[in-house]
Amino acid sequence: QGLTGSANGGQVAVDGGVVLAGTSIGAGEFYLQASAVAIEYPRGLRSEVDALLTYNISGATPTLSGDVRVQRSAFTDAISLAALARANAAVVVRPATGPSALDAMRLNVSVTTVDDVRVDNNYGRFEGGAQLRVVGTVAQPGMSGRVTLREGGTLFAAGRRFTLTRGTI
Repeated sequence: QGLTGSANGGQVAVDGGVVLAGTSIGAGEFYLQASAVAIEYPRGLRSEVDALLTYNISGATPTLSGDVRVQRSAFTDAISLAALARANAAVVVRPATGPSALDAMRLNVSVTTVDDVRVDNNYGRFEGGAQLRVVGTVAQPGMSGRVTLREGGTLFAAGRRFTLTRGTI
């Protein structure tokens, strides 16, 4: 009949099923609906999201598709370039067993901001909206879409202040 519950202040429902072929999963589909769930991903970006996602295991490779709507979001943590450089210099050790079964999972997830993302830290004070699509696989994800920075924001770089008049990524 499905599962319902709460997660980080919001509501979550999971439903679906699988078809067994002997001891293996032959096909199946699971649905996840989330409403007003608080998340912090990536680290420092705090958001409240609504989502409707489908995990399909009926084809040759599993697929995760659906929509995520970011209701409100803020990034207020200070950024340290030295800490970012150290984190990116860390060596990632992969297990000798090879890639996991999830690495091949195909992605097709739309991510849209309802209210603008607010950035207020040592590198700027600005707001922006986004319409993005996460594609590819879990092992090699990609992203397409648009991020629009709102006029009037401020960026801080090289000891100077810059006022945003227009910004699209």
